[in-house]
Amino acid sequence: MFNEKLGRQLNIGVFLLKTPQDEELGVFTGYDITHRIEYESRLKTLAYTDSQLGIGNRTAFHHDLKKMAESGSSGHLCLASIRNFDNINMLFGRERGDRILEAFAESFMKKTAGGQVYRVGGCKFATTVETYEAGCDMLDAVWKDVYTCLSPEEKNFPVPVDTVFVEFPRFAASPEALLLNAEYRLKSSREGGAEKRMRFGERDRQMMARRSFLTSVIRRAMENGAFQVFYQPIYTVEKADYRKAEALLRLHDPQLGFIGPNEFIPVADAHVR
Repeated sequence: MFNEKLGRQLNIGVFLLKTPQDEELGVFTGYDITHRIEYESRLKTLAYTDSQLGIGNRTAFHHDLKKMAESGSSGHLCLASIRNFDNINMLFGRERGDRILEAFAESFMKKTAGGQVYRVGGCKFATTVETYEAGCDMLDAVWKDVYTCLSPEEKNFPVPVDTVFVEFPRFAASPEALLLNAEYRLKSSREGGAEKRMRFGERDRQMMARRSFLTSVIRRAMENGAFQVFYQPIYTVEKADYRKAEALLRLHDPQLGFIGPNEFIPVADAHVR
């Protein structure tokens, strides 16, 4: 309990005793636990806060999104990733790179509902918005804020911010699944100079399901020796004969049919060790 007169948090206990005359006697004890509560509060803050930017970290994101899911809330996850950030650090130095990150964090704090923004990666920020359109308006306002903080030379260097919106709970309910979906969409659209604002959709979900199933197919094929090698002869015009052959790796699955190397090789390289 909090004692207003003392301004301290106290833990009050009571022991029931009996006197020689068989009368009940209550003995009250009090312990000052103010420092312990303050210490626990600091530990919680450290556990849920990004030490560099002072905003929520990935742990806080999981905690808050889980509470939203349990309450039945709906909306869109907004994952914003600063592209070419390694180049920014190399060209301008880490100190100025950190300043740019801090500018993004401060602006996100001001422009998001309740200041709920999280750093979920080195240069990745996550928040929630009600609609895709509201998210785009928020991103425009954030970039306008950040741009005013850039030096003239930094303004001449492209700093595209790629963003993915994932509707929840339609496409995912758990925090980890939301981030996984957003990261997949982000990685599948990395090419191009201008920034991208993407929406995770049904086709993306189907492609992720196929990719996941294909990973298990590749693992089984490696264990069972199911990969096939075909040799395609190469005709030499000058010699008018066949001097060599090209080895072609092929994979067939009873459910998926023939799977082209342009599909299974990237999956094997990324997920199968």
